[in-house]
Amino acid sequence: MTLEFGSFTLSTPISFDEAADQRAPGGAVTVELCGHWDHDGTCRFPHHSHIENSGNGFNLVVQVQCAIDELEDIQRRIHEALVHGFLVGPNGTSSTWKCEGPTRRVSS
Repeated sequence: MTLEFGSFTLSTPISFDEAADQRAPGGAVTVELCGHWDHDGTCRFPHHSHIENSGNGFNLVVQVQCAIDELEDIQRRIHEALVHGFLVGPNGTSSTWKCEGPTRRVSS
């Protein structure tokens, strides 16, 4: 049996508290998918995240590579990490944000 792999882009609308580090939601995604942002070896689910300003707010965009049959679970895990809305960064600073909508697949 051969698994089909793909590269997928997921987007989630978020808002930040005033003092939040805008890198924190991406860090939360990495913690969810890899266990920690500072991990040994390659990611089980290679991914990259960045913030886009849509003009009406912010979106966390995550590009992830995975087997097609794992995408739904990864999408759920990313959304759960973002709904949590909190991360203590490597410098000990807490960042909070609010998930403003669902995590949606925007391309494959």
